[in-house]
Amino acid sequence: ATAVHLENVDVLVIVSGLSFETDLTFLRQRKLNFGVNVNNKLVYEAHWYAFADPPEKWIFSTNEFCAEITEWFMSQTGYVIYERSPTPIFLSEFGKDQNGASEAENRYFICVMALLADKDLEWALWAMQGSYYLREGQVEWEEPYGMYSFAWDKIRNSSILQLMELNQQMIQGICYETICTCLLFVDETDFVCNIQILRRSMHHTTQCTIHKQGDAFL
Repeated sequence: ATAVHLENVDVLVIVSGLSFETDLTFLRQRKLNFGVNVNNKLVYEAHWYAFADPPEKWIFSTNEFCAEITEWFMSQTGYVIYERSPTPIFLSEFGKDQNGASEAENRYFICVMALLADKDLEWALWAMQGSYYLREGQVEWEEPYGMYSFAWDKIRNSSILQLMELNQQMIQGICYETICTCLLFVDETDFVCNIQILRRSMHHTTQCTIHKQGDAFL
């Protein structure tokens, strides 16, 4: 971190956690200290996928499991933004099969979107590429998590753009003005994310998109 700072004083220093970037709890025992110059540029990163989650919990207990897994994420990594000396964190990897085949992943994705909006976290989606020339020994390997199709000639699933639209806006700023409530529905079943967003810009207006039940996101 110090070497990065000495090379370029303007860049941020991003630090990953343990267990595939899902665990920053070690910082509770001993915080990183690189000196004031680097500490003021420090950002932690986290990853969050649904690989290990029981699919039936996402499908049959969606609201409860979303709350449970969100609490887990905040206790493992996100808690750093609430520390006595808070540090920014950004979700540097998350994503799902964009072919939409997994109902569990579809619901997980909206749960992540709700957290990002609620906590106003920065994020990066995995992935843009639709395919690889060579990956894991396989020629022309398709990336199902990719935004682009196999041939890179179109967006694989345009509904993903709808889901990300809210989090591409400026959600929070300096001057509070109004409160907007956004509802995200997976379908006409039981999963509803109710997000209260504080609109804080006195200089421009952004709109909350309110999606009604039955909207075809996925």
